[in-house]
Amino acid sequence: ACIVCVTSGATSRTCLVPETMVTADEVAKHCKVSDCWVVIGDDVYDLTNYLPDHPGGAAPILLFAGQVATEEFDKIHDRAMIKELGLDVGTVVHKGKLERQHNHRIPCCWTYLALACERLMGPALRGKCV
Repeated sequence: ACIVCVTSGATSRTCLVPETMVTADEVAKHCKVSDCWVVIGDDVYDLTNYLPDHPGGAAPILLFAGQVATEEFDKIHDRAMIKELGLDVGTVVHKGKLERQHNHRIPCCWTYLALACERLMGPALRGKCV
């Protein structure tokens, strides 16, 4: 994986790494008690280890295992709860961002790399460089 570094000062440096993209097909494979992924917003979470800790029991989460649960989640919870009650404790794992179908846009920080790659490698690799 490529890493792009941006120097913002003599002593500080911020590295931008591309977000892992997860397809809907991949999420759909994780739809059981022993392997439970859910999409909330654009984020894919592995909630397998959180199921026993969920105050409402595992059933409400399992209804959306392997699927997008954004609308139902947002009706009841604040998104900050994901971090506070799961990510920070280690029972929830962020797997990446949901890859939207028909979305061929390259994240803005990768545009330069894609153009440079295409220029170096030729037009045959258009869209395959990043």
